[in-house]
Amino acid sequence: MQDKYPLPFLTDDELRIIASPLRQPAAIARWFRQQGFDLRIKPNGMPLLSRTHFDDVMAGGGGDRPNPARRRSCEPDVAAFLNKYKRTRKSKNGPNKNTQSARA
Repeated sequence: MQDKYPLPFLTDDELRIIASPLRQPAAIARWFRQQGFDLRIKPNGMPLLSRTHFDDVMAGGGGDRPNPARRRSCEPDVAAFLNKYKRTRKSKNGPNKNTQSARA
């Protein structure tokens, strides 16, 4: 019986079937990386592979379909930060001329 809503990630059993005869989690992860899959490693050592990425790679797309929700950059979004904290109001009296510089 097939589930109406499959899990978003491939199960360990599915990964073992795909990568058979390999049984060790590190060997299975290495094999998937060699095949061009982008994956994470779960605490039990098995790869964590999303079904959508698996389908993309198996369809010949290489998983390079632009999807901002799939992979997020580790770099901060400087433009968004500056946009959020930019000064929107000016002082009623103009700029303060009596400020001390940061180097003093």
